[in-house]
Amino acid sequence: MPLLTSRAAIAIAVLSACSASSPASTGATVDATTTQDSAADTAAGGDATAAGADTATTDVPAAADAPADSAADAASPAGTPFGVGLLKVDVAGPGGRKLPTSIWYPIPPGAKGTAVSYGFGLFPSPLGAQDGVAPAKGPFPTVAFSHGNQGVPEQSVFLTEGLAARGYVVVAPEHVGNSFTTFNEKLFAAVTLWRPKDLSAAVDRLAKPEAGDPPWLGGLADTEKLAVTGHSFGGYTSLAFAGIVVAPPASAMPKCEGVAKGDPVCDAVAAAGPPPWNLGDPRCDVAIPLAHALTAGFDAKSLAGHKVPIVLAAATGDKLTPYKTEAEAAYKAMQPPKALLTLTGGDHFSFAQACELAAVAPANLKADLEKLCKPGAVPTIADSHTATLHTALAACDVYLKGDEAARATFANGGFAGLNGISMLSEGIAK
Repeated sequence: MPLLTSRAAIAIAVLSACSASSPASTGATVDATTTQDSAADTAAGGDATAAGADTATTDVPAAADAPADSAADAASPAGTPFGVGLLKVDVAGPGGRKLPTSIWYPIPPGAKGTAVSYGFGLFPSPLGAQDGVAPAKGPFPTVAFSHGNQGVPEQSVFLTEGLAARGYVVVAPEHVGNSFTTFNEKLFAAVTLWRPKDLSAAVDRLAKPEAGDPPWLGGLADTEKLAVTGHSFGGYTSLAFAGIVVAPPASAMPKCEGVAKGDPVCDAVAAAGPPPWNLGDPRCDVAIPLAHALTAGFDAKSLAGHKVPIVLAAATGDKLTPYKTEAEAAYKAMQPPKALLTLTGGDHFSFAQACELAAVAPANLKADLEKLCKPGAVPTIADSHTATLHTALAACDVYLKGDEAARATFANGGFAGLNGISMLSEGIAK
């Protein structure tokens, strides 16, 4: 399976200019784990809803074009009762790796510390995040975020900041060996196993502060109320973290017979034992994968055997993780409760900071990205971010906070005034 197209490699190079506020955390990114450019694969695949259950399908009517202000416009009807704080810590991950980790958390409205910016200062925090500020009174439910292949934790700050502003702690480790600054193609099989465990280690880190951490960290997060989300390869990571058993085809297994200990790939495989692998975290209450990759890594039995609600989000114009073979195939195989948010005409980049990337992209990539960001796009990047954040927030509100009113999002979408947004659901809406 090719890991990167030349188009994606260019995008990653450009995104190095869109890193987080310190050079150790490198900016918004893309994931090209799967590459299929067939136009047929990128079209919407009809009705992905299985028969039976309490199915809800919503197609939102056309409306006036939304402004193309990206993350700044991605506010949900719930409002933003908190400011956003950002803390960075290191986490001990599997394979002896040290994982730089970003933690977004609620702070009192108006609290001031050091203003956060991303991309070495090229663009500000969408919600005015602050470094060095104590949190609002917690503890708060937890959301683990997984970045894409060759990505970084700060790739989708519209979502991570947006959730923090609404009362969640969001923890996002850098998947070392598969991040922008550390990518090693030879480690791909190992990071496929490590990624879900990276998230578990990051969640554990919230519950067990270390020397040098701010004194408030230990009381910040309720890690027994836990959601997971992630983009592309991070979407695969979300599904595995949620307990969907990973069942790789034999042809994808590394050849480890006779390989001495100390090889990171074969050591990771040996530690995991024979497949299929359950890499799940039993604390996980709901999974929200975005444009997830590697549906083929889960067989039909494992996709149908999930124990927690799954809320997928995908775009019909996605050429890297095609809608038919990834989102639609997984949704059909899964059992309720489940939902599928569809961006009709959206792209793989619709779930990341695409407009910030477009501002610095080379000509051969700029045109594609600008299509997502100009006022005539359907859906605009602002609408895509709004719908994604609102859906993730509703899933977390239902399954982490017990807010039954939030189930309405899965019945009618709650996307009035947005173009190109639709929702399928079974077993969630009321």
